[in-house]
Amino acid sequence: MNRSLYSFAIFVSVVYIVVALIQSVIYFQLGRETYSLDSFKAWFALGNLLSFLGLALFLKYCHYRKYLLVFRTGIVTAVAALFQFIVVFSALNGVVATGTYYVPAYVLALVTGMIFSACIMFSETRKRFWLRLAGLFSFVVGSSREMITAMKAVGGDPKYTEYPDAGHNIWDRVTKQPGLLDWPFAQKRD
Repeated sequence: MNRSLYSFAIFVSVVYIVVALIQSVIYFQLGRETYSLDSFKAWFALGNLLSFLGLALFLKYCHYRKYLLVFRTGIVTAVAALFQFIVVFSALNGVVATGTYYVPAYVLALVTGMIFSACIMFSETRKRFWLRLAGLFSFVVGSSREMITAMKAVGGDPKYTEYPDAGHNIWDRVTKQPGLLDWPFAQKRD
């Protein structure tokens, strides 16, 4: 792998982070209305295109470094993510037949993503700290986001909050959320 490919991978990562931050700001401002915006389809497609491009570059790196387990599970994850993208994008464009595939697409992407992240954390790539950290972050945050999206797809209304600017010490902000402990203690056995 040459220097220009590394530079391109860094560029794609930075652009992806900027797009994700813009999407997050829009979502925090508008909430669920974000999905009804005319521009949402384009942002959704752009975010996924950058994700696929980043994954392709990462898989090229894994193939070059002979991280075969990560490479193979990454291919499976890419196929599952492509299936999920096709189903969701088709649903956004009014193709009715994709509705039956919506939840299975999210579950497939969730499971393969978790396996891929675990492989990154525990395979030979763990020798590289940044890869181990990326696998951990992907496992925790990525699987949480997929689960929330799948719950919303079946009509649930889960509350999910991320604090991207808070770093590791978020507990003070979390405990100040109104109603945080009300729900768990309100649950009763029938």
